[in-house]
Amino acid sequence: MTGEDLKKCLPAMLTEIREFDILPDAMAAALDVLQRKTEKLASSRLIGEAQGEEVDRIASSLGIACLPRREDTRFAVRSALLERRPYTLAETVRYLTGLLGEDGFLLERVLEDGDCRLNVRVALGARNQLDHVTRYLENTVPLNMKLVVELLYNRCGELKHLTYGALSAYTFDRLRSDRTIKETE
Repeated sequence: MTGEDLKKCLPAMLTEIREFDILPDAMAAALDVLQRKTEKLASSRLIGEAQGEEVDRIASSLGIACLPRREDTRFAVRSALLERRPYTLAETVRYLTGLLGEDGFLLERVLEDGDCRLNVRVALGARNQLDHVTRYLENTVPLNMKLVVELLYNRCGELKHLTYGALSAYTFDRLRSDRTIKETE
């Protein structure tokens, strides 16, 4: 809002007084500063939109040490904010979806010979991010369930039954990321 816009809000008799003629310009400058600070505060409330020092401030308020890469710090903060207990499969899916996105993980609950196992495969770019996911799952999954956490692109177990001829039809990136290869063969 500019000073001219504020002057339009004043009654006509006040605009003739010199002090009231200067006042809207000063108020407009203060309102601009207030608006910038409000936008910064609003963006810092959402860790996905927080910039620069705001990420570090949120991390320190949660007791998380700032990491060398800002994205790693942001990931650690999101992990801490999304963490919930007690364990339910729905809460685990909600946590992983909020942290990694819809396509960032595979979750499978297997019941074999009376033993329950939870297989979680995550697609992450850094090894320390896997540690955050593993720590969350170890803290929430009941002790009577076996837990297996792997990187999603480690697919040797899924693809070992395919011949080299069958695998030669795919690129390395497709073998690493395409989950439908196992289903089509």
